Amino acid sequence: MSALLALGLDAFDLLRFRKLLAEGKLPHLACLLERAALHELEMEWPGVPSDPWRSFVLDHPYEVHGCLYNKRWNPERLSWEFASLYAGGRRPFWERARARGLRVAVVDVPHAPDPSEDPAEVAIAGWQRHDAGPVGVWPPQLAAELGPPPGLGPEPYGHLTPNDLLEVKERCLAACEQAGALVARLVRRRMADVYLVAFGAAHRAGHYLWDPLLWERVGLWPKGAGAPFVSALDEVYQALDRAVGRILDEAPADARTLVFALHGMGAEVPWNDLFDRLLALVTGGRPGDGGSGSGRLTRLRRSRAAFWLARRLPRRVQEHFAALLGRWSRDWQRTRCFALPSEGYGAVRVNLMGRERYGCVRPGPAYEELLAELAEGFLGLRELESGEPVVAAVHRVDRLARDGPGRRSLPDLVVTWREGVGLGSRGVRTADGRTLAFDRPLVPHSRRSGAHRPHGFLLAEDRILAAGSGLRQLRSTRDLPRLIRALAGMEDRIPD
Repeated sequence: MSALLALGLDAFDLLRFRKLLAEGKLPHLACLLERAALHELEMEWPGVPSDPWRSFVLDHPYEVHGCLYNKRWNPERLSWEFASLYAGGRRPFWERARARGLRVAVVDVPHAPDPSEDPAEVAIAGWQRHDAGPVGVWPPQLAAELGPPPGLGPEPYGHLTPNDLLEVKERCLAACEQAGALVARLVRRRMADVYLVAFGAAHRAGHYLWDPLLWERVGLWPKGAGAPFVSALDEVYQALDRAVGRILDEAPADARTLVFALHGMGAEVPWNDLFDRLLALVTGGRPGDGGSGSGRLTRLRRSRAAFWLARRLPRRVQEHFAALLGRWSRDWQRTRCFALPSEGYGAVRVNLMGRERYGCVRPGPAYEELLAELAEGFLGLRELESGEPVVAAVHRVDRLARDGPGRRSLPDLVVTWREGVGLGSRGVRTADGRTLAFDRPLVPHSRRSGAHRPHGFLLAEDRILAAGSGLRQLRSTRDLPRLIRALAGMEDRIPD
């Protein structure tokens, strides 16, 4: 069987990709595109920029694994938990390759198992992955050849200086260079039949280098401080192009190549920092509804100190305090709905009888009326000075997800924001004239200038897509693991 290269460019934005292609700045990907087709892909939940990698790794949807965010809600304990993605016997989709006699190499794929537990022939984690996770190599003797993993380092979350941006840029460029050399070596030595690779540099760079002039515009940096970084993100994209070219140079002539991104990147919209307060405003300030009211808990949870502690405290300690905070942070007997932590979208959970430990909203008409009230309230929010709508859409999760073991952990509503509205805002108002004024102009607390966007893409040769029926109808990132399984020979045929 000819080798299959599945190269994931994490958060490589499609619009920026097309722009750089048109400018001739991505020659290796452009060469591949001469014999391939570019397919735009929707997210698992169209329009919702949630993390797609968990569903990709498991080839299971959100309603099965229940992880829309980096933790999972437990309605009995009223808290977030670091529940294992591999609980209940779930395994990464490439496990079935071994039964077919296939060798798989997995490099820095987010949410893949620890390398020592990965069913792949070669598993490498921690060299250039944006998300925190295990670091290691399998088989262990390979580590001596690779050297120490430099990684992308911790995020400069919540505090950003020009020196921080310089470090982000340099680490991302170095990671692209090393990852390209590492995977090229594996391919040159023919160490696998299937190569699953995720390049994390575009993800980290997209969050922090998307708009380096933002901090000048909002008055946090002196004039000219962001100018040296205006082209930095394009440089990272070009470094990834070189890495892909280096890998393809080592690939056999008959190798089949897929290049894909599971989601994109765009300008940050900072409403999530205030989502609990927006929810309280929408519900009319009823006691218990929304979040902490003042937003103090949200700011604490998103603080630099909390980010530092989350990397150092044992998970069982974090879960213990999360359970205490969840149980005592509100009067659950009077709380109809509450905000769940989220990134890039707002998530609302109803305190539903029979599901939550202290549920107070009855299923049926009361539940439906509350969802309708919330949707109408969010869609009516306007930015205080411009009058522009704040919300792009309100999605009902029961219309996005089927029933499954993970459904009990998912929100009931997902709120997505209008791009370009919010930065520098002084407040919001509801449709009936109630207002929420801010103490200072609104800027992202994370100090990220880029945020996830709900579109991905697949770049694949026509001869590959012609190998089975239905492949020209690919529409969703959820189709990719099944496509890889089929092309690799883990399945008897490519699914329609």
